[in-house]
Amino acid sequence: MTERVVCPHCEAATKAYPNALHLEAGVTTGGEPFIHLAWGDKRQQMTPEEARYTAQQLGTIASVAEYEAGFVKWCQKRMDLSMDQAAVMLIEIREFFATAEEVTGGRVVKYPPEHENKPFGDRR
Repeated sequence: MTERVVCPHCEAATKAYPNALHLEAGVTTGGEPFIHLAWGDKRQQMTPEEARYTAQQLGTIASVAEYEAGFVKWCQKRMDLSMDQAAVMLIEIREFFATAEEVTGGRVVKYPPEHENKPFGDRR
């Protein structure tokens, strides 16, 4: 991207919802498409290809997060585990699926996709 364009819509939306990721499509002065992202005081631009990849990753990891939250709740309710014990179970399940060829049909599965193997806390 050659120049940074300030998006008034993103600026206003960021003030109204400071923790949300705000997106807007744009076109450079050279006619190239871009996506403008605003998150808090951070601003970034990406190509449509990068935006599609990011959207796919967000969809995947959102499903993983929901599944894992359900699994942890199940461990706590059905197995009467503490949060720490449920976290250990989650790590064990992740490691099992990441290495168990008989479960994945011989494929190596990186679980969760593109993220460290941390069940809780900061993923930065």
